Amino acid sequence: MSLIVFVVRSLAPAVRQHIGGIMNKFKWTLFYIFFLSSISICGGSKKTGIYSSMKYYPDTGDIGGMEIFVTYCSGGINGSYYVLFQKAEGAPSTPQLVEANIWADSISFTIPQYGLFKGKISQKELRGKFDSFKEIEILKRKKSYWQ
Repeated sequence: MSLIVFVVRSLAPAVRQHIGGIMNKFKWTLFYIFFLSSISICGGSKKTGIYSSMKYYPDTGDIGGMEIFVTYCSGGINGSYYVLFQKAEGAPSTPQLVEANIWADSISFTIPQYGLFKGKISQKELRGKFDSFKEIEILKRKKSYWQ
């Protein structure tokens, strides 16, 4: 009988350590499942930020491109996204603040002079176009031209 007690007592720490390791792996697995599911529910990437194609042309002294700053306000029932929009064609226009609609990775907003903008947001860029433009705008996520 004492041999059995000795074997059980000597194995107990190893068994406890093995079970503890399994439980630790199980906890981390659950964490990753919840983390990854929250990313897919929220659309996969952070939506707020500065997206810009604005740059200076030293040969002419002009500024050209577009800048879109997507921001969020938690007021109201569900909160709201806003866009601070600025376009430059030789010189920068007056920035305009408008409400934006964002769902998953899609964004839309209206600028009176250019119409409805529809696009997609990723971790690296905002890609889309205005109804009145032929070309698709590709704005990289980066610091503002003005910074």
